Amino acid sequence: MMKRLLKNTILVMMFISMSLFVMSGEREEKQENPLVQLTKISMVQAQKTALAKAPGKIMEGGLEIENGLLVYSFDIRTGKEEVTEVQINAKDGKVVVAKKETMREETAEEARDGKKVEASEKGETGEGLLEKAEHAMERVTGEEGDREEPIHGTINVKKYFHLKKLAKVNEGTAQKAALKLVEGTVKEAELENEDGFLVYNVSVMYHGQEWEVLVDAGNGMVLKVDTED
Repeated sequence: MMKRLLKNTILVMMFISMSLFVMSGEREEKQENPLVQLTKISMVQAQKTALAKAPGKIMEGGLEIENGLLVYSFDIRTGKEEVTEVQINAKDGKVVVAKKETMREETAEEARDGKKVEASEKGETGEGLLEKAEHAMERVTGEEGDREEPIHGTINVKKYFHLKKLAKVNEGTAQKAALKLVEGTVKEAELENEDGFLVYNVSVMYHGQEWEVLVDAGNGMVLKVDTED
């Protein structure tokens, strides 16, 4: 009787310790990536779905905004020289993308994403281009970890007035797009020039926290989601 009681006590303590460990991990993940708070399925569930779609070894994965959707994106090695990118909708758990690439194509794509520097304004000086190139490399090498990734929209703007005339989608459409990702209450929305592109900055209150959702004013697609400090 005493041995059974001791065994049950140990099992309960192990269960509590594991629960605390999982909760601690979830808190750390939310602090590192606030998008976790918007998901409906966990990373583990997404991994299982991704591996069922493309059996192999997960090389890397993360939570991000892709084509206006909140997705878990995984690079899975499915062959000696083959990688399959699988994206899982973090809201409903469905497979969004399952795209095969060779290791060479994957490496080339990463290089393009990291080093691409665009001169959006005519007459930009060589010094300005050099500065952009340095910033791009910093993002690749991690030398400046607190630098935010720039957004890439569909409508280039150079000024901060007459923005409404340039928008191709209205404010209501932008708000609906924002609420699909952050299911709260819209506080305000306004047109802005963000990184040289025209966007709606939609402020949404969700569980007592204010969120900033940037929506492309050209196609109504969400480009970025973040919490307000």
